[in-house]
Order: sequence, then structure tokens, then C-alpha cells
Amino acid sequence: MLQINAVNMHKHFFRRVFWAGLGFFLFGCGAHHLADPADQRTQDPVSQIVHCYQGPLDHLSAVRYGGCPMAPNCSAYSLTAIERHGPFEGVMMTFDRLIRCGGDELDLSPEVMTSGGRRTYDPVEANELNAIEPSKEISEWEISVE
Repeated sequence: MLQINAVNMHKHFFRRVFWAGLGFFLFGCGAHHLADPADQRTQDPVSQIVHCYQGPLDHLSAVRYGGCPMAPNCSAYSLTAIERHGPFEGVMMTFDRLIRCGGDELDLSPEVMTSGGRRTYDPVEANELNAIEPSKEISEWEISVE
């Protein structure tokens, strides 16, 4: 009987943590501003989610110090990737960018000056699969499978 109560207590605890986290995500305390309709390039659902987070749900901009260290910022990168490559590949490129944002990419990519100061330049074009050229050494290998 004592073990059942402990299990139920843990279940209720995690349920409360989930709902509190969801509430924080949706109703966080930040500067709420609506996205400019002129900035909405495409009308597909994935882009609309990004636009929604840029606008009324952007509670992190008021909480975190500074801004995105990359140029273009991650949400602009996401919209461009989705517009050029479609929802699936665009979202995958966005996840890749979010993983790299602020990490080693700051040391590996060139810096540019923007109105917000120095930023690390990492455009969508630099991360497209056809932009990656194999090294001369690899392209000269002759591999045969027999």
C-alpha cells in the first residue's frame, strides 16, 4: 500500500511539472509583440509556428541577456531554410543550427558587423548539402565493391 502511494505521488508530481512547464512556455513573462505581417514569407504551417514564436510567444527575448550570436538569427535562418527546402529538410536544418548556435560555430565561422554588433556569419547557403565540396583527396579515391 505504501509503494502504491509513492508511485501515485511521483505520477502526480511529474504531471504537475509538465503542466507548469507548458504554462511557462506558452505564457512566459516577456515583452509581447506581434510579428509584422509583411515579414511572413510563406503560409505553410511550420513557418507559421516559427512566426508565432517570434511574435506573441517570444518570452525568452525579455528574459535572456543579449541576443543571438549568429547572423542571421536562428528564427530568420529557420524561415529561410523552410522556404528554400520545404518543411522537413528546413526543420532538420533548423535543428542543426540550434545545436551549433553559440558553440564551436563561434570559433569556426567568420564574424560580421550588424546593427546589433559583432555576429558569427552562418547563412543557410553555407549549410546546404550541395555547398559542401568533397576534398580533392576524397574525390580522387577509386573505390570498387566486388
